[in-house]
Amino acid sequence: MLTLDDLDHFSDASLAHLFAPATRQADADALARLTRIVACLNFCRDVADEELGEGGLHAARRALRSVLRCQQRKLRLSPAELMGAVEDSLQALGVEVERRDEASDVSSERHAVEGEIQTAADKLADEDTLDPQFMGALARGEFEILPSSDLLPLAATVGSLGGTVTIDLDVAVDQDEGPAIGVRLHMVVESGFWRWAGKDGCWISRNEAPPLALAADDPVVRAVLAGLGLRNGRAILAWAEAACAPGS
Repeated sequence: MLTLDDLDHFSDASLAHLFAPATRQADADALARLTRIVACLNFCRDVADEELGEGGLHAARRALRSVLRCQQRKLRLSPAELMGAVEDSLQALGVEVERRDEASDVSSERHAVEGEIQTAADKLADEDTLDPQFMGALARGEFEILPSSDLLPLAATVGSLGGTVTIDLDVAVDQDEGPAIGVRLHMVVESGFWRWAGKDGCWISRNEAPPLALAADDPVVRAVLAGLGLRNGRAILAWAEAACAPGS
């Protein structure tokens, strides 16, 4: 563990020799101190600055306690106030709440589609699926659609009498520990005014691992299509044209 005594080495000029190029055998105390310092810096290297100090954690705790107290005291917050408190807490913990270069009117289309997927997945959660873990994440809402998705082929069928296209939906899925993982859902979709259905050729892959074939009527496929079909596909297409187009 890095001690306060060790930290003094960063600001005390008289101890600068610890960090100078070695010209002789370092004593055991110097080596021990350097080992602790390097180990700590390596551990902290990939941690967001806001998470390193008490400030970020304290701000998040304070915001969440305030929300909890309001709910306990029946002082219901408005949706905007509740969302603001959650966003402030996440930002205090170093989590980027809004995506860069994604306007609010564009993100609202994505959120609406994700909400439809979550609702459909929750209704289908008890059905057998090839990937129950992913289905559970969809039902709990622990996912986000990514701009690396290839959804623009839907433009050929949205608003038409029907047709079949091939699309790739990239999703970030939260994990109990560690960063989110990337999931790609490759789907052959028959879509039009009256029908959105999967066709043979669908598959799913985690973190670019070898794909697993999905049946066209797998609950995962059906849940995702329930969201993509919102407003006959116009919602997801509007987002894709703004967020997924080359150079966007």
